[in-house]
Amino acid sequence: MRLPLDFNPPHNRQRLAMMLAVSLFLGWFVPLTFRVTNGQERGQGVKIKVENGRVFDLYDESHALVIGVSDYNNGWRKLAGVVADVALLDANPLEKIENKRRIAAVIVNGRFLSKDTLQRKLIVERKNILRISQGMLTLLSLAAILASGSCDRGEQGNWLLTTARFEQLMQTISDGWNEGNAQKAANCFTEDAIYSAPPDPKFKRGRTTLYEFFGGDKGREAPMRMVWRHLGFNERSQIGFGEYTFQYKEYQAHGVVVVRLHRGLIKNWREYEQPSNLNWEEFVGENKF
Repeated sequence: MRLPLDFNPPHNRQRLAMMLAVSLFLGWFVPLTFRVTNGQERGQGVKIKVENGRVFDLYDESHALVIGVSDYNNGWRKLAGVVADVALLDANPLEKIENKRRIAAVIVNGRFLSKDTLQRKLIVERKNILRISQGMLTLLSLAAILASGSCDRGEQGNWLLTTARFEQLMQTISDGWNEGNAQKAANCFTEDAIYSAPPDPKFKRGRTTLYEFFGGDKGREAPMRMVWRHLGFNERSQIGFGEYTFQYKEYQAHGVVVVRLHRGLIKNWREYEQPSNLNWEEFVGENKF
């Protein structure tokens, strides 16, 4: 319940002027439930009683700010639509404007909040804002990963790929080879990936080795061409395959590769291919699909 503030106009014009002036600087217009029980002449202090019954003396060691005094009469016309809050300042803001920042306590909605209480609340709010900001950054990072389509391991995290993402991964490899971009293709493999072509017992290990094998900084002497004919993937086991046609200089082969993924990247690559000068349609003959 909001009770009247009783002021004596002849003796309180300067006090009201100070209150209204400082209110413009602070800009606080939050409703307050409290009671002024004894508004006396300047220099004699003002007492307020809050909802829990505690009584506080204003205009003693601190300067009091009452914003939006409206429920008083005794000769003053009523200020419509204004409510009251109180800020207790350590110094007079009319003597030095910077004093408006020296807040000792506030009373809001009938609650007395000391400076220590306000500081604790501020710390809690800052932590909440920080947690929200970190959460937003995490969501933005995940959105960027989904939008990028990159094969880099750091962006894939620990995710298990879907069939669509597996197809995108394999297409990125062929795009890298066809564009002469060794790094683009090599980024689709783990750091310790193994690349082999049975029955040849030789194999290549590691992303750095594969980067050089795919052309490295200088690129290959001639462009490679890789076309996927069919792709298949088991999402549960993270094992997939691709049927392909590969060309390099005068060499052409049709084959199948089986791959195993780890954290969204290729850890094992095992290819079986048949060199042939026949195009794909001639190679598969009547068993075309």
